[in-house]
Amino acid sequence: MEMDLQTKSVNVLRFKSLVVGLVSASVLPGCFNDSKAKSPAVETSTFRVQMVDQSGARLNTGSIRIVDAVGGEGDAPRFSLASGDNSKTEYSVVDDAVAGTGGVVDLNLLSTSPLISDDPLDVVFVGSAPNFVSSSSLQSITATGDYLITITLTAINSPASVPVASQSATGSATSAGGVTNTVADISSSTITRAADSASNTAAVKGTTSVTVPAGTQLKTSTGAPAAPGELTLTVVHFDNDTGADVDPDFVPSNGSLALFPGGLDTTIEDDDPSTPESGSFSSAGFAAIELRDSNGDLITEFSGNPVSIEITIPAGTPFPANATGAGLVDTAPVGTVNAGDTVPVWTYNELTGKWKPQLDPDTGLPIIATVESKSDNTLFVSFETDHLTYFNLDYWYNYCNSSVYAPASFNVIDAAGQPNTRQFSLSYYQSGGGWARTKRAYSLDTFSSVDVYRAPNFPVVFELKEGSDSLIATFEPAAGDPILSQNGKLSLSNICELDGGTIKLDKTNPGAPTNIPVDFTVVNSCSDIPGEFVAVSDATAFVTGGDSSVINVPLGAESGTGSANLSSNVAFIFSATADGSTNSTPTFTPAQVSDNGVRLVLGSQTCTTATGGTGATGTTGSTL
Repeated sequence: MEMDLQTKSVNVLRFKSLVVGLVSASVLPGCFNDSKAKSPAVETSTFRVQMVDQSGARLNTGSIRIVDAVGGEGDAPRFSLASGDNSKTEYSVVDDAVAGTGGVVDLNLLSTSPLISDDPLDVVFVGSAPNFVSSSSLQSITATGDYLITITLTAINSPASVPVASQSATGSATSAGGVTNTVADISSSTITRAADSASNTAAVKGTTSVTVPAGTQLKTSTGAPAAPGELTLTVVHFDNDTGADVDPDFVPSNGSLALFPGGLDTTIEDDDPSTPESGSFSSAGFAAIELRDSNGDLITEFSGNPVSIEITIPAGTPFPANATGAGLVDTAPVGTVNAGDTVPVWTYNELTGKWKPQLDPDTGLPIIATVESKSDNTLFVSFETDHLTYFNLDYWYNYCNSSVYAPASFNVIDAAGQPNTRQFSLSYYQSGGGWARTKRAYSLDTFSSVDVYRAPNFPVVFELKEGSDSLIATFEPAAGDPILSQNGKLSLSNICELDGGTIKLDKTNPGAPTNIPVDFTVVNSCSDIPGEFVAVSDATAFVTGGDSSVINVPLGAESGTGSANLSSNVAFIFSATADGSTNSTPTFTPAQVSDNGVRLVLGSQTCTTATGGTGATGTTGSTL
């Protein structure tokens, strides 16, 4: 069967002797003994940086910039390509990527850089690529290790399997006296979409509408007037549902919340001293909006007339208790968003990797929008702005523990009561949408003790998963009686309930790892012959392991099939690219692969020949 795609970007989680940033990062602790050192110690950390699309497929075009985060002044220039020792803060995925990896950039720190233990890193990795919405990853790195850092970008025209909707509109601008103005109103609105499992279509329940008024003055990011001629306004709306709560077969696995820039558990910019700098968002919906001039330059400054934005909110969106900030109103029924409630509006700064309150262009005060209802009972908020970027409607929460550096820690044992050695993923989400986190945990170490950082302070459903199997049998809290899971899941008032406790799995530990040969095939589906496939023999194919390994898979010239020996105790992702198309499988272990191997559907093509025949048909029985 065709393999569903799955996003691999994840948020902050730390295993003991494992450090993880806001996106996927595998860490092997460094060892130092400088008691007899005769020369200054050199930092040995390495950083593998990649951009992936909303399905988790690696991008092989675009650029990655590193900028200082707040508190990390001077940290960005400490980086260098691993192949050299020269300070560099911008890297081309085309020119600087490691050969054969399809877009991985290997970095380390300059030989003159302070040790991370003496001077931690606080930086933002900013990713951009053609036809994708830019995004970034805020990283606070406090320990020596080997890191895999992933920046997830969303395609402006995402597949229907992703709960994202986009719409573009064109207008025009004239220039006179060094000033560029819009000629007439430019408006663009996304539309809702119903779920359809037969066509693997994800629902989009909310919408975003934008209007740039006539006579608005336009400037690019350099401060120069926009070029006259055609203007293109693009709106991308992200739903706030979780894939785990709606349909786990849709991708990404956390719905579009997995694409939330900077992650839902993050650090914000806010001048209000009563608002915590670090915490968790619970989202009512978010959108990315951009306007480009006839040269393709992004327009960032608007004056003369404010831009108006309307974002609708799906019914049943959670309004968890204990949100921070002034002016919040939760009308009955309490706990869900209703007309008359209020919700803060936030805006994203790609250069700092942080969200900050959206300010009213007239008063300069943070916008706390009142939720209104249309005649068909659709909930919405509207506001005005003098810039375009990501916007979100979100409630902000403290962590349930004392700080970002205080984890919720728990032990994991197998069904026989032994310390766990099985790799697993952590999935926890807010029922009804608004917040979700999935961490696919890979390491050469065992996973018998887990530290969860940035633990949200609202109710969540918690799972430890191996593939689609939920593994939790019971949870024994630090004080109190053991709790039976419900279908392998725990319902918690917050993650800190896990602190000091022990989770028992319903499986015993696996045996010692072995190497297993796995066959891989890359095909296109036949658009004109349902159920038929044709081999793609010229694709670049590779397997990425959870232990940061990258294995190239040469494909046969006729069959489009190749093979690789994979460790039985490591989880992998198979990726391929050809003719501008890129795709990846979900995460799998070799034991989950059938005798037919792994087949990846890269795209589609017309297969009927001039004489009525079809092209070569790929195998049809491969499954995970």
